[in-house]
Amino acid sequence: MSIWQRVIINKVIRESLMQYFSMHGFTDYSMGALPLSTSPLIGCEDPSTLFVFKKSGLQLFLPQTQQLALEMGLSAFPKGVYTSGISYRKELIEDKRHLMSFQLFEFESAGDFTQLLKTIEQAIENVIKDVTYQCDQQLTNLNVDFSRLSKVKLPLGRLTYTKALKILKIKGIELKWGQDINSNQEKILLKHYGNQPLLLTHHPWGIKFFNMKINPHDARTALSCDLILPFGGETCGSAERETNIDKLKSRLYKTELWNWAKQGGFSQSFERYLEETQDLPPHSGGGIGIERLAQFILGIDDIRKVGARHDLFN
Repeated sequence: MSIWQRVIINKVIRESLMQYFSMHGFTDYSMGALPLSTSPLIGCEDPSTLFVFKKSGLQLFLPQTQQLALEMGLSAFPKGVYTSGISYRKELIEDKRHLMSFQLFEFESAGDFTQLLKTIEQAIENVIKDVTYQCDQQLTNLNVDFSRLSKVKLPLGRLTYTKALKILKIKGIELKWGQDINSNQEKILLKHYGNQPLLLTHHPWGIKFFNMKINPHDARTALSCDLILPFGGETCGSAERETNIDKLKSRLYKTELWNWAKQGGFSQSFERYLEETQDLPPHSGGGIGIERLAQFILGIDDIRKVGARHDLFN
């Protein structure tokens, strides 16, 4: 597959997502081409994966996510907001599943966990339709199995973390409750469900980001959802967000991210986040990896073979 075929397919996926969310009343909240930021709000759970630079006495970061900024954006655009950009992760190595820079589409919207799951599966269905129509010739030349894609029907399969552990145990893999499910174990679950897209829900909240809402029916778990796709694996991480400011503060102040921010003098950025989101109604959001979605559509296991940026910049 040529690099230009990758560019075209990735472009159609990204534009399909943008069109879907725009048609459903979301506002494009993209910050423009900001390659560096002085705010640690663009970081994920582990500060050690941030690319950090120093210039003129300032610490600058390559962005990983706009999740917290999008949450703050809901105060101005309550229907929903989205952005599309590049996420940078300081991975130890680039391999079949990980890139140091990749395309990430993110969204935040009004609505609860049930609405979140519907939004994700409808957006994915829309992407499949757009790509198979607009890239028909490219996919045909690449011998993509259209029948495999046509089998994707809504609603997608749903599986809780707790039930997933029971299925893995039957398959001879025993995980302690609270352990993360790795990519090989995800493949086993996908096979169990006929190699169809799967919404893996209600993870232990202790292994998830601090702003995820705790499941009111089981305080051990979060109202979280990972979209697991054949070939691509975990393609979308999402959750309903916590709106109780006291609970949000309590969880944030216990994280490694907060300790790192305090030591670096960045705590005011998180205080601003808490201030601007404390009066928001129920809302949820997530991030969709463009290259992993391309893996699923193309039927390719190695993310390096679908990511145009990998070849362009390496």
